Amino acid sequence: MFLVKLEDVTPLSDAVFLFNQLSLEGDVKFTHNMFSLTVSNASIRFIIKLDIWDELFAEYSVDPNQCWRISLPTFQKFLWDGESYSSMTFLMHETRSRMVLEFHNSAYPNVPSWHRELTLLPSEEVDIGEVESEKNFIIEAEDFRHIIREVSPFPNDTIRVTLTHLQVKFSVAAKEIILTKQARKIQIAGYEEGDTDQFRISLHPMTFFLRLSYQSETAWFCKTMDGSHTIISIPASHFNLEYVVYFPHDRENIIYTNGVS
Repeated sequence: MFLVKLEDVTPLSDAVFLFNQLSLEGDVKFTHNMFSLTVSNASIRFIIKLDIWDELFAEYSVDPNQCWRISLPTFQKFLWDGESYSSMTFLMHETRSRMVLEFHNSAYPNVPSWHRELTLLPSEEVDIGEVESEKNFIIEAEDFRHIIREVSPFPNDTIRVTLTHLQVKFSVAAKEIILTKQARKIQIAGYEEGDTDQFRISLHPMTFFLRLSYQSETAWFCKTMDGSHTIISIPASHFNLEYVVYFPHDRENIIYTNGVS
């Protein structure tokens, strides 16, 4: 069974436009309660994913899970061409080699629906692992943008993030920025007195992360349970939608999965 209908395609269209600046291909995944779009390739130092939970969809019925690679420029063009319609439905073609996008206009039920087809390729989705959500820190989007502008102009430098129970420091060889709890610049959870932790990120390309920062009022930092990835979560202002950026500490440990999961 596969039927997914979205009344407002704007959040998805915005994400596809953003991701298309990084890659020509992306992985779409439909599970029983969430749609995801993921971009990862060798030319960027991170993996980025858009998660949209089923509550945001007008209809959502998926069984079994589906995961495929698609062309982002083609997907973006279809979304832009169909922006005059009030809703879009994902349907699986009977050959399972293509996905049908069916655009409707509920205000004009007599107007024929508009169809386009996306070619489906085997997925190259990255298996990230579980998130250690109980240990994290949160900063305001304005401070995140300040860090992006001040630190990411050094594209070849990995940003070292050092955390204690009282403060966080973002540093490269030529620059450092410190945010403290005392100044109410950071919220820290799961870290006690004497605890320290380190994260590694790369906020490059700078324009991409600046645009991403405007999707939310905060940025959440944490790690995976096995410590293989640093994670920045951007909970979008639109309810039930989230951008998640993963920074691998060792790219050789990435596991790739294919096809229907």
